[in-house]
Parts: sequence; C-alpha cells; structure tokens
Amino acid sequence: MTFAIVAFLLGGLSINANAQEKEGVKKGVKVEKTTDQKTMNYDKMLKDFEFNVNNYITTYDKALKDGTLDKSDYMTYLKKAQELQTQLEAAKGKLTKEQTEYFLRLKKKLADALKRK
Repeated sequence: MTFAIVAFLLGGLSINANAQEKEGVKKGVKVEKTTDQKTMNYDKMLKDFEFNVNNYITTYDKALKDGTLDKSDYMTYLKKAQELQTQLEAAKGKLTKEQTEYFLRLKKKLADALKRK
C-alpha cells in the first residue's frame, strides 16, 4: 500500500514537473519571437519615419509652391515623424548599426527640411 501511495505521488509530481518544463519552453519561444518582432518593428518604424519625413517635405514644398500653406496638409506628417523620431531615439541602443545609420540619415533629412521654413 505504501508503495502505491509513493508511486502515485511521484507520478503526480512527474506530471507537474513536465507541465512546468513545457510552460518554460513556451515562454522561451515567446521571448525569442518578441525579440524578433521588436527587430522587425524597428525596421517598420524606420520605414514609417521615412514615409512621414518624405511626405512632410513633399506636401510642405507643394504648399509653398502653390502659396496655400494649409498647415493641416503637412503638419500631420511632421507630427507623426516627430513621434517616431522620439520612439527611435529611445530605442537607439537596440538598433543595429545599419538601422542607426539609416535613422541618422533620415533625422538629418528632416532637420534640413525644417531649416528651410
């Protein structure tokens, strides 16, 4: 009888230990995916930053050329570019060398465009 109880307890502990191991593995996979997703998100953030910088410059130049200077046309792009710039500045240490160089080029492009006002 004692043997049966011990076997039952060990079996239950064994199942519980296996469940914890599997859970740990799943957590490890999630962490890796999260890291990959963050890297991909930085690439997407950089593309979005470039998109907004380019559209700000294009719409601002068009507004100057047309003489309309309707701020709502280009300020939306500028605000979004500035938000992304802040986020990317905060993540600078996590960016790859290539991402950092790309970010700095885009940042300079935006700064040059803002000087033209």
